[in-house]
Amino acid sequence: MFLIDSMEGGGAERACLNIANHLCGKHHVSLVAMFDAENPGYRMDPRIDYYQLHIRKNHALYRKPDIYFREISMLRKLKKRLHTDCCISFLETANFLNVLSCTGEKTIISIRNYYSKSLWRERILFQKIKASYASKNADRTVCVSRTILYDMMDNFGTPAERAEIIYNMYEPAQAINPVQEQYERFLEQKKSASTVFITAGRYVEQKAHRNLIRAFRKVHAAVPSAKLYLFGKGPLKKELQDTINRYGLQDNVFLMDFDPGVVSYLKEADVYVCSSLWEGFSNSLLEALANGLPTVSTDCRSGPRELLAPGTDCRQEAQGIEYAEYGVLVPVCRAGIPSEEDLSAEEECLAGAMIRLANDGSMRTAYREKAAERMKSFTPDVIMSQWDRLIEKTTGTM
Repeated sequence: MFLIDSMEGGGAERACLNIANHLCGKHHVSLVAMFDAENPGYRMDPRIDYYQLHIRKNHALYRKPDIYFREISMLRKLKKRLHTDCCISFLETANFLNVLSCTGEKTIISIRNYYSKSLWRERILFQKIKASYASKNADRTVCVSRTILYDMMDNFGTPAERAEIIYNMYEPAQAINPVQEQYERFLEQKKSASTVFITAGRYVEQKAHRNLIRAFRKVHAAVPSAKLYLFGKGPLKKELQDTINRYGLQDNVFLMDFDPGVVSYLKEADVYVCSSLWEGFSNSLLEALANGLPTVSTDCRSGPRELLAPGTDCRQEAQGIEYAEYGVLVPVCRAGIPSEEDLSAEEECLAGAMIRLANDGSMRTAYREKAAERMKSFTPDVIMSQWDRLIEKTTGTM
């Protein structure tokens, strides 16, 4: 059984389905989504039995105990009815309920974010308690990066002997045509661009898009015909557009709507940029590498360093522009909304790396070649062999 909060779209949902789709050829697989949400259309193998518990999200805190009791009861009944021998869960609430609803099956939880950053931002003590309880009591805790593994062991009490690292795999998506009107507009604008920078991610604080737009002022001054495209959706879209207008970048920086055919844009771009304050293991960065894009990324916790500079200590942090083996790392920008007009030191580094790649075609070519080499470690064959071994080891079927 795979258990997840919802199938509303995101990196965890996509990773969950990728693994489930591969395993259903040799196991009887069910997938359970707890909360009602719109399905983004990810491909689900028809051999997978899909269940929804139809729980509504975001209940008031005083109702949580009653809701959790109902969820645990529903999950226990379903696990017994399906004769579940192993339940693999994704995301905080699902991990917590997976352990609490255990009926004797083996429990594997997947940690997909750097909790010391992400849960602190939420300022919810209960979330930390849930994460700690789940990781201490699950049969296996799977972390999507080595940095996350260290964080879970050091700060959440995860037993080292029950912790594993399995990176996300890159599963080429089915060919999805981009939104026609938006794509045609992009292609027309691209004709006048010397360098096309691209990034994808929700318009939320975590992605630090405002810092990226501020840094692009310097890029625009050095490379006037460069253009930056941001793909996503989210609550900060208006604020980001206001920032673009404030700096007079309307002809060079574009907020694009979320497009399921984003791969078409990646193939047309020159450089991918990740400006995040924190990540788990960036699927977007992985997808950019898979499409041969040179990348500039903040050295955030976690994932970018392990992707772009695997030969270094994952706890190391970039102090300036670091031209690593598979991409460029820069310091993480300061959180929050900058009030000063001058760029921060971190934004200066971000801008400097973008300018260097815009002006150095040979460096872009070298990183394109390196991207193909790096992706050999993230193929479905490589990653699914690790999941197979983990399940066999956990269930005692080796």
